[in-house]
Amino acid sequence: MITEDINNTVRKLFSMTERILPEIDRRDALKIAGAGAVGFTSFGTPTAAQEQSVPDSAQYDELLEDMGGEGTVDNPYIVTNIVELQAANGDLTASYALGDDIDASETASWNETSEIATDDLGPATDESYELSLSPIVADSENVFVDGDAVSESAYSIDYETGELTFESPPGDHGETLSAAYELSEAVTLGFTPIGLGSGFAGEIDAAGHFIHGLEIYRPHQTGVGLVGTLDGGELTGISVSQATVTGSSQTGGLVGINQGTITDSSVTGIITGRNDVGGVVGLNLGDSVVKTSAATGSIAGDSFLGGLLGKNRGSIVESTATADVSGTGGVIGGLVGFNSGGTIQQSYATGTASAGGDFVGGLVGDNFEGTLEYVYATGDVIGRDYVGGLVGLHANGELSESFAAGTVTGDESPGGVVALNMDSDVERSYWDIPSTEQTESNGGEGLGSIEEAPPAAPMVGTTAETAMDEFDFDGTWQTSSDGYPDLRDGQEPAAADTVLVTIQHPVADAEVDESDPLQVLVDVINVGTEETTQEIELSQPVTDTATVELAPGERDRLEFHVPENVLAGTVTVAAESESDADSISVTATDPCFIATAAYNTPHAEEIDVLREFRDSVLDRHSVGRLFIDLYYRCSPPIADWLRQSPRRRYLVREIVVGPLVAAVERFGQTGLSPNDNRGSN
Repeated sequence: MITEDINNTVRKLFSMTERILPEIDRRDALKIAGAGAVGFTSFGTPTAAQEQSVPDSAQYDELLEDMGGEGTVDNPYIVTNIVELQAANGDLTASYALGDDIDASETASWNETSEIATDDLGPATDESYELSLSPIVADSENVFVDGDAVSESAYSIDYETGELTFESPPGDHGETLSAAYELSEAVTLGFTPIGLGSGFAGEIDAAGHFIHGLEIYRPHQTGVGLVGTLDGGELTGISVSQATVTGSSQTGGLVGINQGTITDSSVTGIITGRNDVGGVVGLNLGDSVVKTSAATGSIAGDSFLGGLLGKNRGSIVESTATADVSGTGGVIGGLVGFNSGGTIQQSYATGTASAGGDFVGGLVGDNFEGTLEYVYATGDVIGRDYVGGLVGLHANGELSESFAAGTVTGDESPGGVVALNMDSDVERSYWDIPSTEQTESNGGEGLGSIEEAPPAAPMVGTTAETAMDEFDFDGTWQTSSDGYPDLRDGQEPAAADTVLVTIQHPVADAEVDESDPLQVLVDVINVGTEETTQEIELSQPVTDTATVELAPGERDRLEFHVPENVLAGTVTVAAESESDADSISVTATDPCFIATAAYNTPHAEEIDVLREFRDSVLDRHSVGRLFIDLYYRCSPPIADWLRQSPRRRYLVREIVVGPLVAAVERFGQTGLSPNDNRGSN
């Protein structure tokens, strides 16, 4: 009977599927199983086969082998979850691209330990220190100066607080102090920075995706960030949201120590360390570049802190910081703490910069032999001595085409633009007298009067072009209808309620099933300066709306659904906010998921054979319909996995699809008519 023939064919397909598993290998088999079991998620998350507390270094090679791509510039490894991103430590010279948004929140429970092998305590020239973690087990500590053990008789230690005291400095200038010890209670260290201590020389391109919920807690280590040290490498389009990163010195939300190039990247979160701490980068060395990047959130530590970078010796171009910066010491800036010979162009800061010590600036705390041009700061600035609306200490440097407009509060010698000027140029620069509450500055021209209410009328709206006539309003600057001048070329400050929208699913040029509902995922982010409530509209191919309430820097993901049987041919999917819009095109097809992925095209002759068999035979019988339903539920994630590797596609073509097509063709040659329903239910 024909039903028995169909049953035999279906059983043969399952048998062929089982045959492929040993051919691929155990890891690939698990990934197929994991894809079918887990299905789609809102973020890229580990498959069932990858689920684990944290990958160790022994697993990196295996994880890299399982990724799509080859790690080259032209064919990068495709990273789809946080486990795979952690495995980038297995090849620090390779190229990577994100293939999905990354949910990194599970890193909060990674790397639990009570053994601290190295606690970097800084220069060995002080007499009093505090361990980064405490309480510790009594007599478990070992103390070192440049790797040489220090006698226990040379110091006293409080095991509860971690206070370490010497009668005299344990080392000389240029030497560093470190300690090893056991904690009384275990802590979780979170994500292991890529290139921690060794340097990452490869490339990572976010390809339009973002990383959410990164957790790093390593207060005992220097060079801490998503990437510990970027050593000649490149990061492009990396967006890290709701990050919590804690390190010692040279700590950044994205990179601890930068010796490479960072472009179009951003961090939103809480970044904490000791010295050289920034929202994006802790320490930016010479010849390093940070371009069109931004930071939002809060930065906290001791000294040399900045909203974007803690310390800069390289180049910053078209970048911004809206983060609040707070330090117990000095050299604090809204954008950069210490600019030592570096260049900052077409950049600005709007967050509050506050310090317990000296040299605090709305943009830069200490500008030593550095160049600042086309810059401004509007955040409040608070410190002890030498507090400037733009720069605290300006020594042997250059400052041009700038303005300051935040309240300046300090004890000795505060200034509207510059507090302390040591042989430095200040050209074409202005400050808002009523907003800064300062009538004096070591450079620049004050506008408005202390008696008037802020902002200073000459600096606002179109009148700024007349009052600030030394600005290049034909090229670099433009006036605003009701605010301070803006920077052109993409670095205009976002409106207070600007919400950007990005369609994340489906991806552009994707093929979708014309008979199924379509899930549309839209990412939204508030890049403005104020909390906002907006209506987000899916305008094509159907109309639907959702309302979001977002704080500055906050992201959300919205889910819309297009009903089944609405799509046909090439379809535009479009979404928009009150201030932005995004659209993509997809092609609605009648799919054969796994076979299409195996042949890398929906138009192969073999796929036509399978479609015909599905429609004319399987769909006419109960067992066949059961198989079709199972296939459509399980195959999409398997097909996505197949597309990542030519080897996988080849094996499936040769071992599964090819023999199946041959079996179907033989089935058709038996002379059985598709309309013969004998034995069907």
